Amino acid sequence: MVLCHSIVFLLQFGNSTPLIITGHSLGGSIASLFTFWLLDSMPPEATKHPLCITFGAPLLGDSHFQGAISERRKWNSCFLHLVSNLDPVPKSFISSITAIASDSSSQTSTYKPFGSFLLCSESSCACFKESESILKLMLACSLESVENQDPDKIMQIYGKTLENLKNRAIYRGISSLGDCGINPLRAGIILQLQAIGVIRSQQQQESNVVKALITEIQGENIQIRRRKPFDPSKRLKDVKIKMMYLEWYIKDTEEQGGYYDSYKYARRRRAEDIREKEKIAKHKDELSEYWEKMVEEMKQIPQKEWAPFRTGLYSGNNCRRLIEPLDIAEYYNAGKKDYLKHGRAEHYILLEKWVNKDKPAMEPRSKACSRTEDSCFWAHVEEAMISCEGLKDGTSSTENRKSATQNLLQFERYMKGSIENLAVSPEIFLGQSSFMKLWREYEKLTGASYNSWLTDFMRNGYRSYA
Repeated sequence: MVLCHSIVFLLQFGNSTPLIITGHSLGGSIASLFTFWLLDSMPPEATKHPLCITFGAPLLGDSHFQGAISERRKWNSCFLHLVSNLDPVPKSFISSITAIASDSSSQTSTYKPFGSFLLCSESSCACFKESESILKLMLACSLESVENQDPDKIMQIYGKTLENLKNRAIYRGISSLGDCGINPLRAGIILQLQAIGVIRSQQQQESNVVKALITEIQGENIQIRRRKPFDPSKRLKDVKIKMMYLEWYIKDTEEQGGYYDSYKYARRRRAEDIREKEKIAKHKDELSEYWEKMVEEMKQIPQKEWAPFRTGLYSGNNCRRLIEPLDIAEYYNAGKKDYLKHGRAEHYILLEKWVNKDKPAMEPRSKACSRTEDSCFWAHVEEAMISCEGLKDGTSSTENRKSATQNLLQFERYMKGSIENLAVSPEIFLGQSSFMKLWREYEKLTGASYNSWLTDFMRNGYRSYA
């Protein structure tokens, strides 16, 4: 009944009253699992989330569990765990408690922290969010507090922490450290370690073990501050400018057989063409890097949280259709084969997959698309050209000739579907394009007596394709 009421309460997004879930010891673990269930049940448009506060709960879940939580950007902030330096339960699932005592900098724990941890002692408390720092500090508290683990005293610490929490400041008492040349971050860490009972004297503060612990926590804090999430909109203006350059290049190269062939064969032409290709190649690489980062970011979060990326997803798809043909040109220029199996980058594959899954059903086209729909079109053309060469080669084995014939028949079916759906640009029929070169070779190879849908279209209909 309580569960049902909680769900109904949570789904009433207009209600301004926060939902707080709490538990002590093993009850804290149950509270966390229940909160996860609620978070996973919430629709993507939900703006209010439950808050889970645990007291003395043991660690819950391994690194994979921790990773799954970190992928949901808002989930981690929904958990606050209070841990007393005298409470043995939160440290019960840590694999090793000897690492710090032996001056070792490495220790392992099957169970990993998530959310924010408020480590508290009789005197004060300190909040930490970095997973490895939390583990080290819990281990340090275990070593410093092997005695006096009285349940009543532990509960008094939790109660006192809640009472004093509103008035607490992280740098309170910084003047007590004196003028010792310590930077504010290091000073704050020392005060936090004093608050939770890890440092109880100046002598302890000067020990090598504590110094190493302070330095390590300080380094993790600096890394986290420097770590900036990928912002899909930050470079959007630059992306649009580079795409405009590519659009201009496409229009400017029609007389050279289209932008694919102009890019592929630029080194056989004027020095000016070579310089232009180098500029375009730079824009292409920068665009590809941008969308590679975008895709990597999208892989880390559930699809139901993609709202900020959805506009970028369609922009990425348009960009893919512009720049992947240039990657294909470079691939086959290098003498390689089978781009679809061995050369295609993962971010192209995922962009195409996600857009096809996300976009609504489209009405049939009334005219040919201005940009060929399949960004791998030229890879199909290149493979067909390789198959033609294989059939022309008199030394090819019977098996290879049979395979080449099957590949060409498959290419015909591919072209039939693309042309009937108006999914290829009229650009492919430019006289100097690779496709037209392929067609002339294919016609010679098959002979005037060979008839198929493609040969009939190329002999009678391609000039009116639009």
